[in-house]
Amino acid sequence: MAILDLMVNKTSEERTEIKTNAIYDKVQSLSTTKQWSFKDPKGRTVKIEKSGIGELIGDTVVLSLKKTSPIWFKISVDGKYLNGDGWYGFVNPPIMIPDGTFSTTQKRDEKLTVSNFKEDILEATKQIILQVLEGS
Repeated sequence: MAILDLMVNKTSEERTEIKTNAIYDKVQSLSTTKQWSFKDPKGRTVKIEKSGIGELIGDTVVLSLKKTSPIWFKISVDGKYLNGDGWYGFVNPPIMIPDGTFSTTQKRDEKLTVSNFKEDILEATKQIILQVLEGS
């Protein structure tokens, strides 16, 4: 079942919780070492070393019962923590990415061309991570 199907008739807080848990589960399932890595546009190796949902205390993510708890990733780039400790938190992260197709819609007297989207948890997560690392 798609994540979007699970979010039907849910509050915004419930949708955030569903998306955050889905991202966490997907990242955790990537390998037995629970690490995920990929190359950024600069050719650097971006590694997700740890992840968790809740409150960040020191180097540990403590599970929180809040529905809008952030998902945390400890990220290194070529083995270095660019922000000091490597932790980045995201609240209400995306799960959708453009699928490369477009549709036309009418807004008042203007026709607009808009991107269509598809569910892709890993690519959406990769995109938000790359956005925060962009200036580094």
